[in-house]
Amino acid sequence: MASDFVPVCTAPPEAMPVTLAQAKAHLRIDHDAEDTVITDMIAGVTEFLDGWNGWLGLCLVDQTWRHSFAGWCGGELRLALPGATAVVVKYTDPAGAEQTLASDAYHLIEDMLGSLVIPAEAATWPALGRVPAPVRAEANHGFANAAAVPAGVRQGILQMIADWYENRATVGAGGAARIPLEASADRNLSRHRRLRFL
Repeated sequence: MASDFVPVCTAPPEAMPVTLAQAKAHLRIDHDAEDTVITDMIAGVTEFLDGWNGWLGLCLVDQTWRHSFAGWCGGELRLALPGATAVVVKYTDPAGAEQTLASDAYHLIEDMLGSLVIPAEAATWPALGRVPAPVRAEANHGFANAAAVPAGVRQGILQMIADWYENRATVGAGGAARIPLEASADRNLSRHRRLRFL
């Protein structure tokens, strides 16, 4: 069952999915005068695409999110983001103390809707304290490093950066509003997009 709580990023990624050097090479820039501008664009495009609020609906470079639940949810904890690579389940016991569920008491699986924590065979969930979110799953999401991010995603990011670089105003020629994804970037990114079913 899905959580009713919004997930919280507790450890952001240590690197962007593309580097400054890669962005400058894509833009055919060989000077350092606009390094700060380009670095900010990399961060802005990544923020637009990445994580819980991102357009892609998934995490890019490895990061940690806390998913909170009102209970054991019938024995299935549906994480709010797909692509979990590891998870630690914690809970508040009836005495109000935080406990860590034994790692052999559950399995992390990926189905068509995303990441799911299910009990191991013959495992029983412990009693919980009476607090708003007594169950918490700390999960790693995303690819191990920037090089592991799919090439189509990295290319789409570079295309968006190029679009932002060439069109720094919020409207296009003649006052027409610009769309958030340049057409070729959209083609590269759309097939990696995960729609939210929660």
